[in-house]
Amino acid sequence: MKDVTLRGAVYFTAGARRYDATARTLHWLTAMVIFAVVPLGWIFAEFKKPLGGAALYASLHKTLGLIVLALIVARLVWRVIHQPPALPARQAEWEKVAAVASHWLLYFIFIAMPLSGYIDSSASTHPISVLGFFDVPKIPVSHAVGEAAEQVHVLGQFAVYLLVILHIGATAWHLLVRRDAILDRMLPRQTNAD
Repeated sequence: MKDVTLRGAVYFTAGARRYDATARTLHWLTAMVIFAVVPLGWIFAEFKKPLGGAALYASLHKTLGLIVLALIVARLVWRVIHQPPALPARQAEWEKVAAVASHWLLYFIFIAMPLSGYIDSSASTHPISVLGFFDVPKIPVSHAVGEAAEQVHVLGQFAVYLLVILHIGATAWHLLVRRDAILDRMLPRQTNAD
């Protein structure tokens, strides 16, 4: 299959060039939750008594963290069952390697962050409350393990920032500079009214 050019942008010909609807939905849900969980973490970590109480922000952050973990596990399972679309043939080999590596690093960090937060919370005296409806059972961990998990969680945030910025930056590069329609892989199929 060859790529076709229309109005200066490369579009893919028929075939598995887009992620399927489930993969796209899981991707955008994950992105929305990530962009909510990060500022909630800043709020409850930086301000001791924010409006509504630190416990509310902690509960929201932890709840969304568990949702991120569930979404990433679902995405990984879906990816194993459904092969992702091939990258455009015109991409250099290093670009393909970088794209695959950055995606797997994103999966890794979005598993490591909720797990380290869960382990850290398990070592604390506070419950892991899901919006006050119920508490998530804790695992028995020592204080030292809890502190190590806290360090992983605190330092891991910088990996999240870096990887998300790289992901968005690479998407912007492909969209605005390369104009190769790579973003279309993660968007619903557009109908051309022209």
